[in-house]
Amino acid sequence: MDIVGLFFFIVFWALLLIVFVIISKGIAISILFMVFLSAIILLMLYLLMRYSGKVTPEPITPTHEHPLPLIGGVCEVLDEISPMRSGWVRYRGELWKAFSVRSTFKRGDIAYVIDARDRFLIIEREFPLRGKS
Repeated sequence: MDIVGLFFFIVFWALLLIVFVIISKGIAISILFMVFLSAIILLMLYLLMRYSGKVTPEPITPTHEHPLPLIGGVCEVLDEISPMRSGWVRYRGELWKAFSVRSTFKRGDIAYVIDARDRFLIIEREFPLRGKS
């Protein structure tokens, strides 16, 4: 149970006890109990504010990274794709919008993913090797 849950638990039972004391017409006891309850509530609020300031949440940073590296994989071309026209490919069981810079593809061809830009794949017939010119 966290500190907020404990706080509400204590407040609930204290208010229930206050109602019981007021119903039984013990005015002096109910005044003392309300002072005691106020002190407990103030203490709980102080602890809540003191320790909640020490908790720093991790900032949420949007990421567009795929859990697996996209570059270097083989995909199946589903549309005609040319340097002037983008199309759809199936890559790792997912449909991706893709385009090519140099090659032309027909439906059913196999292509290599050479780069990924946002939600688009850049595909070519051959995977360029690094260090080769």
